[in-house]
Amino acid sequence: GALSAVAATQSPIIFYGTGEHVDDFDTFSNRAFVSQLLGFGDMTGLINTIKDAGLDKQPELYTKLTQGVFTLRDMSEQFANILKMGPLGKVMSMIPGFGSQMMPKGKEKESAARIKKFMTMMDSMTDLELDSQNTAKLMNASRVARIARGAGRSV
Repeated sequence: GALSAVAATQSPIIFYGTGEHVDDFDTFSNRAFVSQLLGFGDMTGLINTIKDAGLDKQPELYTKLTQGVFTLRDMSEQFANILKMGPLGKVMSMIPGFGSQMMPKGKEKESAARIKKFMTMMDSMTDLELDSQNTAKLMNASRVARIARGAGRSV
């Protein structure tokens, strides 16, 4: 239907929708559209999404990772960055090999909620706990109980 109308009127496709919500609209790129149809993802779209979220400008993270240092604070920041990129299902569909079968529509909200729960727990931690390279050694029953209480969870 829609493609026939476009062909008959010879008007360009500017946007296309993949669902019912505003987040489900994308600008149309024939290469990206066909690539996603074939299950190859949309690397150009993924790179643009990463740039739009400002994730391509993190040299300190790259330095830390090459040195083998990754703390819970770094993890929390990366979780926040992932959530800034948009709906998880949409981001996952841009990665080659990941299609709608990897994260069905109903599961993306569940995954985002789970990430937010982890972030809430990390928000309840002290700077020492967040910045430690060996958090497992720091944790004892009273710290775990305090973090759980602060996050509104049970142990």
